[in-house]
Amino acid sequence: MSKFNVGLNISIGCIFVVFGYLQINDRSQYGNSDWWIWLCLYWAAGIMSIAIIKYKRVKQYINWFCGLFWGCLLFKLQDQQGNLQPQQLNPMKIFDELTGAMLQQSNESLGLLLVCLWFSFLAFKQTSLDPR
Repeated sequence: MSKFNVGLNISIGCIFVVFGYLQINDRSQYGNSDWWIWLCLYWAAGIMSIAIIKYKRVKQYINWFCGLFWGCLLFKLQDQQGNLQPQQLNPMKIFDELTGAMLQQSNESLGLLLVCLWFSFLAFKQTSLDPR
């Protein structure tokens, strides 16, 4: 792994760990109890991003986590009837409706999208570097 990739993985991993730490504030800010799910999600992304540098075994789980997180995103974008609501990813919704529910939905959906994109990048990078 090149020095650039090591630096990139460490930087992104640390960002996700900080994002996870910020979710502790979610408990008091929104008055809900799902903050720990996001804490685990961001910390898993951060720890795996850093661990992939040294531990080869972690690479086996990247595709699994990538699929899991994309499935979580699709589940999160559904409404009560199971219809997909992709407008939750629209950044303008965050600024237009500064009421608690929509702001929280958009924040969570965008955060989950960031994790999905990062794990997709890791999975793509892994398969392009390791032709089996």
